[in-house]
Amino acid sequence: MARIFIGCAGFVGPRDKYFKELNLVELSETFAAFPREKALKGIHQVAGTGNLVIVTANQLVTHPAEDPAFRIDPAERPAGPCGLLRETPAVARGWSATLAAARLAHARGILLRTPRAFTPSAINRQALTRFVERVRPELGELRLAWEPSGLWEADEAAALAGELGLVLALDPLRDPPPASPLGYFRLRALIGLRKRYSDADLAEILEIASDFDEAWIVFDHHERIHDARRLTRLAQQDVDEEDEDEDEDEDEDEDDEDDEDDEDDEDDEDDEDDEDDEDDEDDEDDEGGDDEPR
Repeated sequence: MARIFIGCAGFVGPRDKYFKELNLVELSETFAAFPREKALKGIHQVAGTGNLVIVTANQLVTHPAEDPAFRIDPAERPAGPCGLLRETPAVARGWSATLAAARLAHARGILLRTPRAFTPSAINRQALTRFVERVRPELGELRLAWEPSGLWEADEAAALAGELGLVLALDPLRDPPPASPLGYFRLRALIGLRKRYSDADLAEILEIASDFDEAWIVFDHHERIHDARRLTRLAQQDVDEEDEDEDEDEDEDEDDEDDEDDEDDEDDEDDEDDEDDEDDEDDEDDEGGDDEPR
């Protein structure tokens, strides 16, 4: 059975209450800011063991300063080009802060969210390859994930991620996830005018997740906490049903063993009866022999 972690992009509500309901958080604080060491250590303390933390790479690593989503304070960034995984002081600064945050929060993974400007061009493919080669020695047990956007086709993104050993983050309702021990699903509710996922959507997400050894499922839309709770309840129902099925199987096995024991006892009794009958016949033969004339 797949080990499934479910949570939100960013905390919603009090952190201690959050981890009583969900078992994953994708830190959005690291995306556009540089959280303090005390705050990051506090996240680890609140999460405890058994829950999963993912750190989003800082925008200095992924986004150019002219991107509409770029929100890094100018005082916090070095001079020169930012983002697009280039070999610049700003990217190096952003990665150093990201890696430190991941270690302080005891994260399991780091997510690279590349913008639309990071197109599937030869230059950008090379930039991603070189970036992964530079940072891989520093990762240790951290998993590096990548969520492309814009013009990337699902199959070409999956092929490149596979070559580089990256975990591809995607919406499994839109694109089939590549075969891998670890699945990373990011769900943004891009489903027309609806604000939440339907029950059928959630059931399909769980079914897809069951094909993996482990699945990280992150909701990243306005109603994310509600959908994350609903999916968690649905996943728990599946676990409870599997446990009931296992209990029923065990009971059936025990009943089969009891039946076999009963059959063995009956066979033993039959064997004993047969032996007694043979002994009686032998005795009768012996008695009849004494009556014969000599």
